[in-house]
Order: sequence, then structure tokens, then C-alpha cells
Amino acid sequence: MMAHRILVVVDDPSVREAVRAFLVERGLSVTNAHSGEQALEVYEQERPDVVLLDVRMPGKDGLATLRELKAHDPAAAVIMLTTIVDEPLAKQA
Repeated sequence: MMAHRILVVVDDPSVREAVRAFLVERGLSVTNAHSGEQALEVYEQERPDVVLLDVRMPGKDGLATLRELKAHDPAAAVIMLTTIVDEPLAKQA
């Protein structure tokens, strides 16, 4: 059986690695990206099953990345991540 492919998009290297390690331990295939720009490139190349996308990143933030990703692939499965409690931002995402 093929492992589900997950794209983890987080700008903080330690958080990105912790999420990757957690998912790999559970038998998932994980690719990392450190920015919205890189995430869009990797998505086009690999077409992962799910994207875990940080809301707040420098440059192209998670919401802008989400909009662009959905414009190219409306069926993309995306889970937004954040460590900041911000209810209006959560509703927007």
C-alpha cells in the first residue's frame, strides 16, 4: 500500500522538522517547504494528498498561498496551521 503524501509548509525549521518526524513515524511520506512560493512549486511537481499550511509566514503568507493553490487545484486538501489564537484569522482561513 502506498503511503499518503503530505506537504508540510512551515517557515520555522524546528517546527517543520517536528511535524515531519511525527508524520513519518506514522508511516506517511512527507515533503517539506519553507515558504508559500516553494509550496506552490512542490505542489505542482508532487501533487500531495494533503497540504499542512502555516497561516503566518514571511513573504507569501498561508492565506495567499491557499488562494493561489485553490485557484490552480480547487480539489486540493489543505489543513491550515497556526500557533496564534486569532479567531477572525481562523474564520478567514
